[in-house]
Amino acid sequence: MNRLFLTDLDHTFLNSNQEISPFSRDIWNRKSQEEYLSVATARSLFKVNEFFRGLNLNSPLILLDGAVTITRDMRDSRFKPFRFRYRERDYRGRKALNIRDL
Repeated sequence: MNRLFLTDLDHTFLNSNQEISPFSRDIWNRKSQEEYLSVATARSLFKVNEFFRGLNLNSPLILLDGAVTITRDMRDSRFKPFRFRYRERDYRGRKALNIRDL
């Protein structure tokens, strides 16, 4: 039976230089032959893609604090992109951000 292992990136999988070490990359690629490995992070796909060069990704990624689950190549995605438009203030006088579907 295969198990699923999840890791965060910051202060967990990335080293102090904000990189995946060669040692971690080697262990990940060997373990991915036997188990499901994935990442759960607050970052977006565009921010994490650079970290995953040379990694075997065999499970969907959990991104934006769980708001999106997506494969690296964006297949099987149910994610619908949003367009953000900044408004100076909402009706209560607070700073606001409008979200519109594309």
